[in-house]
Amino acid sequence: MLSLILLVFVVCLIVLLLLLYVPASKAPPKAPKFRTQVVEVDGEKIYRSLEIKDKLREQWDARIKTLYDMTQVRLKESPDSPIFGSREYTTEYTNNYHYKTTREFCTDFTDLGGGLINLGVLKHENLGIWAQNCYEWVVTEHACYAYSFTPVPLYHTFGIESLIYIINHANLEVLVSTVDNCKKLFPKLERCPDLKYFIVIEDQTKSELERQKEMKELSKLVENPDEIHIFTFQSVIQTGKDSPVEHNPPSPSDLCGIVYTSGSTSFPKGVVIPHKMMISCISAVERFGYNYTPNEVYISYLPLPHIYERVVLNCVVGGGGRAAFITNIRNILVELPLICPTVFPVVPRVLIKVHDGFKKKLNDGPFVMRWVFNVAYYFKKRAILKGKDHPFLDFLIFNKIKSRISKKLSIVVSGGAPLPYLYQEFFSVVFCKKTHQGYGLTESCGPALLHHYFDYDDATTGHVGSPFVSCEIKLQSVPELGYSIEDEEPKGELLLRGNSIFKGYYRDEERNKEAFTKDGWFKTGDIGKLRKDGNFQIIDRKKNIIKLSQGEYVAVELLGDLYQQSKLIEQIFVEGDSAKNYLIAIVKPLFSNVKDKLSLKNLPDDELISNKLVKQLILDEIEKIGRSNNKHGFEIPKSVLLIKDGFTIENGMSTATLKLKRPLIRKKFEKKIIQLYEQTDTEFRKNK
Repeated sequence: MLSLILLVFVVCLIVLLLLLYVPASKAPPKAPKFRTQVVEVDGEKIYRSLEIKDKLREQWDARIKTLYDMTQVRLKESPDSPIFGSREYTTEYTNNYHYKTTREFCTDFTDLGGGLINLGVLKHENLGIWAQNCYEWVVTEHACYAYSFTPVPLYHTFGIESLIYIINHANLEVLVSTVDNCKKLFPKLERCPDLKYFIVIEDQTKSELERQKEMKELSKLVENPDEIHIFTFQSVIQTGKDSPVEHNPPSPSDLCGIVYTSGSTSFPKGVVIPHKMMISCISAVERFGYNYTPNEVYISYLPLPHIYERVVLNCVVGGGGRAAFITNIRNILVELPLICPTVFPVVPRVLIKVHDGFKKKLNDGPFVMRWVFNVAYYFKKRAILKGKDHPFLDFLIFNKIKSRISKKLSIVVSGGAPLPYLYQEFFSVVFCKKTHQGYGLTESCGPALLHHYFDYDDATTGHVGSPFVSCEIKLQSVPELGYSIEDEEPKGELLLRGNSIFKGYYRDEERNKEAFTKDGWFKTGDIGKLRKDGNFQIIDRKKNIIKLSQGEYVAVELLGDLYQQSKLIEQIFVEGDSAKNYLIAIVKPLFSNVKDKLSLKNLPDDELISNKLVKQLILDEIEKIGRSNNKHGFEIPKSVLLIKDGFTIENGMSTATLKLKRPLIRKKFEKKIIQLYEQTDTEFRKNK
């Protein structure tokens, strides 16, 4: 036993000495270095990227003015390059992804587009796509580009009411969808009077007999078969093969999509996106140092209707790379190392889950393993902050961890919500140094601010970088919240304008008037701060601000993001009442961690949410996080309601990008919120 301890001690000592004395190598230059900073133009506190103060960027290649041009240039330059891949169906997870070539892909979308023309689809007609990420999805999208249709992507997880609203609002006559989705919609078809044509994506894992049976059963659900026409996806492609139609390409001002936001407040808004807007955004991504090449491999798992996913996917395709569609989102950690992506776009919740899962395994392991990892982490972090790599540590420790996601991983970009700096730092050290976050909206065609990944002099975290070269930014004082552009670090509502910023919502003049200033700036509703280092930081939210009875304003959404960093909380909804002077919260605990903390492993979840010890633990945790982040007492919830089932896409209380639908949650829990306030008031009176 003594000899074993001595051996472990010697090994640890050797590792420590190597860490101390093996110098960290200088990272090879990937692009010209410059700090992520801004320049003020026109003397009006309008900010642009330092390198484009005279003109906002429109395109990166003179030949490419539309997304159609992008695929045609690729077809000409590399027709046999792999472009989109899907996993062939097997009962086991193996690396059997089959990739279509660029030539095959262009043939498929040409045949589909020709088939749609033969069905009577007209130029500039809106065409709906309602399916999960798959090859047929992008074939439909690019068929729209080749024949100047306007794709209207619909989230696979949209509730039926939102779906019906969009179908009618966009006057959809044609919908490309799946068998399962059609079954959900067909009973409601009388509420969609314009919808007449269904192009059904069949499940190719089933036999031909099974697919034929499904289509027959689907046809039986239609009450008016003379008015509703159902075709399989492959039959429309065959029609296009038999009766080919020449391409009718779009102009830069034609629409490449009407993208309906997932609606965290009310019915979805249709953001109008022309081709030139998307092209300017892609060119801005390219100029920021994300120089996508034919070697890039992309994993497509975020919903394709989301603008973030479509922008990054088109960047990879435009650069000659390839993309693979995952089979099942639940198995993403299994499929990641099989696809081996170089590019990995994420939302913070994914990174947080990876971090927490890794830390749990590490803490459950031997002390020596934890000690070695923590020492290695410290020295790798120190190297990064000095603008260096540490190949020895990567070889010894971090490459083994990285291979569980992808051994070729080179770029990780987080968006959709703020990423706490500790998680950004962790992913940068352990998995991929180029882990950065950006800021954007559907209205900005995805990212509007982004951290340059090749800027080794700036290893800071906790900010969203500087403006895209395709747009400009302005801050507007919000005196009622105490934010002023005259501060040493200017603060105010973030306003956007430029080539990659939308010009209006589809058929919605009322919202258009609310969304823009008189001189054409889009009002984001987010509060930004321009830091001394030239990077922007999102610090507050003008929307979802609640005024408490004592007159204090509280940003409940941002507070929720803060408290959700806890390892004991899976989801949290922070709520206030203008008649009360304190906040409450609805919390779904992270049950496994709570049980470990209180040694209640055998307690069922149903009983755990009513346990007083658990409730007090969560309150104490919230208090600790609030105090450690210098929050005022009125910003720390004083009571919590614990729930077993959280806010999910399936129950309609979360958007496809995992943002909470606050009005729906408030409505569902209205009575319980009132009861919680009454109980808390009673407790306060007793304790006086």
